This record gives sequence, structure tokens and C-alpha cells, in this order.
Amino acid sequence: MREELTILGVEELRTPADVDAAVTTAKGTLMVVNTVGHLAEAAWHHPDITASYAWVEVRLMNHAAKGITDKDFELARKIEDVIQWQPGKAGGALEGTPATDQRFAYIKYDS
Repeated sequence: MREELTILGVEELRTPADVDAAVTTAKGTLMVVNTVGHLAEAAWHHPDITASYAWVEVRLMNHAAKGITDKDFELARKIEDVIQWQPGKAGGALEGTPATDQRFAYIKYDS
């Protein structure tokens, strides 16, 4: 069992793990919650999710182990990879959400 978890710019987390995603609109909140829900269901490892207009908190903990385990780290990495994905910066054919027009902004990326 592990004691801390890093995801979405959060350095040190308590048990159960607190994970925060900053969003800019209700649309962003729903997109993050739905993404986490899909990944959790696919992994069969279900976190607690709390959401408001401008933030989403995901609490990862293995209830059987009563703490944070490798399952939590693996799911956290997948959540971070998907939520923080910016195809416009990857150099491929996908443009990504327009970064210069705030009308389309829905999440605050780490960088």
C-alpha cells in the first residue's frame, strides 16, 4: 500500500487520495466527470467524484486495502494522460481546442 499520489499538478495527497482538476465552465466539469467515469468503469476501479462549476475532485482509494495501492496510481496516471491531452501540441493531424479563443476553453491545463 502506498501513502501518496501525484496527479494533475497535485504534489502530495492524503489517504484517500485527493485529486483536483480545474475547469473553466460547467461543460468542462461534465466532460471531466464523464471521462473519469468511463476510465473508472473500464478499469473496474471506482473513485469517489465531487464536482462543482469550476472544479472536479476525484478520490482514489482501494477500499479492500483501506489505502492507496498500485491500482490507484495506474488509474490516476490514465486519468491525467486523458484529461491533460492536448492534441494541438502533439504535432499530429488533430488541431485541438483553440487555445487563443476563450469561448472554447473548458479546462485549465498544467502547461
